[in-house]
Amino acid sequence: MGQVKDMRDPTAVHQYVSEYGKQEKAPDMASLLAVIFGLIGVMMRYKAMAWLALFAAMHCMVNTKTQVDDKQYFSSIMIAVVSLGTNYFLQRPGGA
Repeated sequence: MGQVKDMRDPTAVHQYVSEYGKQEKAPDMASLLAVIFGLIGVMMRYKAMAWLALFAAMHCMVNTKTQVDDKQYFSSIMIAVVSLGTNYFLQRPGGA
């Protein structure tokens, strides 16, 4: 048997680039603040926090670059709307 020639070409080698890391989106701080403000508005009955939650939810929805996280935007807007609803339409205990 003769010697076997190595057919691999070292100039055709390319570095592997993962596609998984490119698809991930950085966490949106405005969406997190919308949820936190909305929960504070519901739990502590602060109207200002409920309005801040709505503004933060609208801010993160308007300034998005991709339409991937529709569920996240919808949930933050719904928490803000529920917070506003509980503050304005439900009666406080004691009638105040």
